[in-house]
Amino acid sequence: MSYHHGDLPRAAVERAYAIVTDRSHDDLSVRELADDLGVTPRAIYRHLGDRHGLLVEVAARAFEELCDEVERVLDASPEDARVATMSRYVAFAITSPTRYRLMFGLGDDALRQPDALGEQVRRLIKLTERAVATRAPELAGRARRDHIIGVWGLCHGLIEFYFGGTLRAASPAQAERYVCGQMIRMIQDHDR
Repeated sequence: MSYHHGDLPRAAVERAYAIVTDRSHDDLSVRELADDLGVTPRAIYRHLGDRHGLLVEVAARAFEELCDEVERVLDASPEDARVATMSRYVAFAITSPTRYRLMFGLGDDALRQPDALGEQVRRLIKLTERAVATRAPELAGRARRDHIIGVWGLCHGLIEFYFGGTLRAASPAQAERYVCGQMIRMIQDHDR
């Protein structure tokens, strides 16, 4: 199958996203991707720059998916939006480890850029702020930011412990319950 000029970037990102979902971003080969799409690697490079540029686009797509999921949770008006939002974040990480690792594996500089990736990272932060504002409106400014960083940091750290083998669990579901339980305790301690 060949793609005309306007379709190749989208097709390359979608196919790369599927590869990263099934395997790992470390396994992503531009040559294999080009073969799958029926184009030359040079055509992909022409549209997306280097391999890193392709990975940035794939990470942006993963953040977009996570943001869409978090937004659906918030739109359902859960009793505690903080718990619901972070539970969705934890579930995404545990059930999509290869995408999650790519999302946070490109480095802080990549997450701060004014491109699609940076835009989706900022969207996730705004959604998290919205969740905190609905349940803890007294938190504002630095106090809100510190609360978000604390809860998010706890979840992220425990997820990384699970992926690295430090946090042992019999199944991904057990790991998810443990991380969410720790996060809920932290939020409840804060609310006391």
